[in-house]
Amino acid sequence: MKNQKQFIIGLVLLLVVVLFALANVHSVSVNFGITSISVPLILLIVVILIIGAVLGMLVTLNTQRSNSKEVKSLKNEVKTQASELKSTKKANSKKETKKTK
Repeated sequence: MKNQKQFIIGLVLLLVVVLFALANVHSVSVNFGITSISVPLILLIVVILIIGAVLGMLVTLNTQRSNSKEVKSLKNEVKTQASELKSTKKANSKKETKKTK
């Protein structure tokens, strides 16, 4: 259900961008400092949208990698602490058994 909502929201946003781009088909001048080019606004909007999507994915991947490393480290720490707790419980139960005898 969550994926379906995201898909629908994505389609609506895509439709809004396409309608906006189609409403702005005239040529614009883009100045790069050294040179200037004239491109249709629709092409400029699409290119900027793609660049933004790629940059967003790159930032997300970097964050995802660091989070994954942290989760793995924390899982190992939990395993270590669980085994320590288990051995401590065994040692305490042995001490209690000796005391009751």
